[in-house]
Amino acid sequence: MLKGETLDRQRRGKARSSKARRAHQSERFETLLDEMSGAMSRVPGHEIDGAIERWLREIVLALEIDRSTVWEKASAELGFAATHWWARPGIPKLPRKMVSMRISPWLTAEALAGRPVMYSSPADLPTQERSLKRFLAAHGPEAQLMLPLEIGGAVVGGLTFGKFRGRWNWPPALVRRLRVVAQIIAGALDRKRTFIQGRKLREEVTVAARRAMMGQLAASIAHELNQPLSAVLSNVNAVRRMISGASFDRKEAVAALSDVAEDTKRAADIIRRVRALFQDNLSPNGNLEIGALLSELEGLLRSEAMLRRVSLRIEAAPCLPSVTGDRVQLQQCVLNLVLNAFDSIPPDSTRREVLIRAVQEESEWVTVAVRDTGRGIDDSVAGRLFEPFVTTKANGMGMGLLVTRCILERHGGRVCGNSNADLGATFKFTLPAIAKP
Repeated sequence: MLKGETLDRQRRGKARSSKARRAHQSERFETLLDEMSGAMSRVPGHEIDGAIERWLREIVLALEIDRSTVWEKASAELGFAATHWWARPGIPKLPRKMVSMRISPWLTAEALAGRPVMYSSPADLPTQERSLKRFLAAHGPEAQLMLPLEIGGAVVGGLTFGKFRGRWNWPPALVRRLRVVAQIIAGALDRKRTFIQGRKLREEVTVAARRAMMGQLAASIAHELNQPLSAVLSNVNAVRRMISGASFDRKEAVAALSDVAEDTKRAADIIRRVRALFQDNLSPNGNLEIGALLSELEGLLRSEAMLRRVSLRIEAAPCLPSVTGDRVQLQQCVLNLVLNAFDSIPPDSTRREVLIRAVQEESEWVTVAVRDTGRGIDDSVAGRLFEPFVTTKANGMGMGLLVTRCILERHGGRVCGNSNADLGATFKFTLPAIAKP
């Protein structure tokens, strides 16, 4: 066989091998896109950020690119902020808090206009783009593709892909595939935005419900504060009489002033607890004991029960396992259910009882039940108890049970309510217990 024929055969073999490799890569990437699309549509809202970075890694590794970055729209002054990225080992990472307007106002304007930008080398960029070229010299890449991320015709971000190994052209087939990636990520960012807006709305409703509850409890708060303040006034008057009298008993005066200090501290503790209960900001999650949580509410609840002429019992089983949660929000759940129980008892009822009971019904759950001797659950709302604006109260918001359910679901718990066989109703919620080591 002649040497020329051998070389031709080798070239054809390499061409066929290269073509087969490209076909295999194309097939593999199509499968990857299907997997990415399905996974991103199923991922919970709070896990979208992590999922985006995982899939950026998969895309970079599957293609002949070195780094991919998601930029989310920040403001007119900042342009886009780099929020997610992944790069191959040895490839420079982006500086922290990087924003597009500091890199290139021109590139930012192109993205905002919905126009993709592609270059094979920094030499291809407009001459006036000196700041962008300086950035590329420090942080790369040599070749880059920028695709706008659009939701409903509005640009919400950008997606960049970079190549760091010299000049590199962007094949049209590759660009088409990366456009699909951009569409999937844009959809994920839209879901994330909806999730954040929904969470913010739920938090606002929760705070509004807490403030409405504060109005209901105003008389109880005043009553609970009145007890230590009355004691303070009584002791102060006693000391004043001692000082102005003919004989002055130093020990009695010291004892009276000690009582004043203790009652003042008690009043301050009441105010602190009330402020914590109605604060706007969320307290951090931590390990909580349900018995201790009920004890913190007991003074306020007993004052409210006394004003409404209701007999209140609180029973917490000993050695209950702890739960993980937001103390303020879980206290709000208890207060919602107890106030509803108080409201359900008619003014002329002779049997006026509410029982709060905390037990461990199952090994993995802690249950708090609120049982009353009121009217029971009206048939007209029995199937819609936890829907918004459903109430049988004349001045009710119809949000208390909805807020309770939302809080408990965020804590991995559940809530339900049923009429009792004899009298009244029982509402109870369960929370996952922390496993003992």
